[in-house]
Amino acid sequence: MYKKEQYQLTKISILILTLNNLGKVIKCLNSLKEIIELDYIQELLVLDNNSEESTKFFLKNYSIINNKVKIIFSSRNLGCAGGRKMLMRLAKGNIILILDSDVEIYSNDFLVKLLNILKKTNVGIVGFHGCKLNKKSMLYENMTKDYEGEVDFVSGFCQLFNR
Repeated sequence: MYKKEQYQLTKISILILTLNNLGKVIKCLNSLKEIIELDYIQELLVLDNNSEESTKFFLKNYSIINNKVKIIFSSRNLGCAGGRKMLMRLAKGNIILILDSDVEIYSNDFLVKLLNILKKTNVGIVGFHGCKLNKKSMLYENMTKDYEGEVDFVSGFCQLFNR
């Protein structure tokens, strides 16, 4: 189990890519407020992939509330792969957490669970496989079915890995 002293060397960069979807982005970022305050969270980087003005306006104002939050505005849509590649180049943490902009976190425990699996030497990436997302069982509730093992893919909506 990850203990507080183990977190001292851990610096996590949370990376989120967004294109419009203002309502979902607001819920996602609001659900991360407590997590961002954790000592081992280095930063929250959000790349706006040339959204509408309302999303850009919200993101500009959101970045003011916490010095760990950095918003990057792209003048063109880089796509998912191009946007994530840019975020990965900018990230400073030694561990990367990629979240889709429509993910809501209902408990901070999810990160500890993921870190505990990632710390095993033979694990390259941790995430979720075959999860259904809906209002009642967004990210965290799907973790009640703990599974550790080899999979063919890790869904892109939540991925944690070492740099």
